[in-house]
Amino acid sequence: MRMSLFDRFLHFDRIVEHRFPPLGELINVNGHKMHVLCAGPRDDVPVVLIHGASGNIRDWSLSVFKDLAEHHGTIAIDRPGFGFSDRLPDYGWQLIDQIDHMRRGLRVLAVHEYILVGHSYGGSLAMRWALDHPDEVQGLCLISAPVMDWGGGGIGAHYHVGGRPVMGDVLARKARFLGGGSALPRAIANVFDPEPIPVGYLEEGGAELALRPTTFRTNSVMMLRLYEQIREQAKRNSDLAVRTEIIHGTADTIVPHFIHAEPLAEMHREARLTLLDGVGHMPHHSHPEAITSAITRLADQA
Repeated sequence: MRMSLFDRFLHFDRIVEHRFPPLGELINVNGHKMHVLCAGPRDDVPVVLIHGASGNIRDWSLSVFKDLAEHHGTIAIDRPGFGFSDRLPDYGWQLIDQIDHMRRGLRVLAVHEYILVGHSYGGSLAMRWALDHPDEVQGLCLISAPVMDWGGGGIGAHYHVGGRPVMGDVLARKARFLGGGSALPRAIANVFDPEPIPVGYLEEGGAELALRPTTFRTNSVMMLRLYEQIREQAKRNSDLAVRTEIIHGTADTIVPHFIHAEPLAEMHREARLTLLDGVGHMPHHSHPEAITSAITRLADQA
């Protein structure tokens, strides 16, 4: 059902959160709510799933979560400020702040060792996590992840505006109107390109949660501040000491494989690189078997 302009302006957050309610449980982490979805056996090293920019737990529940949970303990987390997780001070733009917060959340769940899976921005975060805490990360799976210095640029103009003071707040208040027309479906189609949007994704994926003003602003600040962190982080990539699976589509124009996946795999000959020919930025939806196979290999080694 389409929302009226009045509802979009005054009641957008409430209506969208009613349409896409939490799928898991809300745990308390140092006074902040964290939304986690947990399933599967509890007697092994669990798999922790970290979504990308503009995402939420539903990106996993609509792709590989169910299959993984049949064989592995599986935990999907709404990153701070996304889905139903509270944002952190300063929008939590620093990767290390998000990591520390989610590690505390895992300790609330009595999880101290895990296999870490990150898609896109979540892969950048997972890479930093594995570099900083290799004793906890028992395996690393990077999906379409920006992990190398790409020279800057390449993010949308709305992030440049939305990530800055004053004008960012103005744009964030207007973002809720994007979901009423074709702009949001076009943006989603661009992320999946050249593959089609999966059946049911527009109806169940909860993309409109990212148009809530606070979430939009958080996402924009994080994206605007990502490159400066990756530029420094990439200098440490040779220190990676965790078993790693790298999965990337060759048709990914958002995070090109030849800039990120292939150089990282060349740097770490023991890492396993899986290139998916003609696949775009969302292989966990179009080729979930590649993801589950990679995680199973990591779990067997762990």
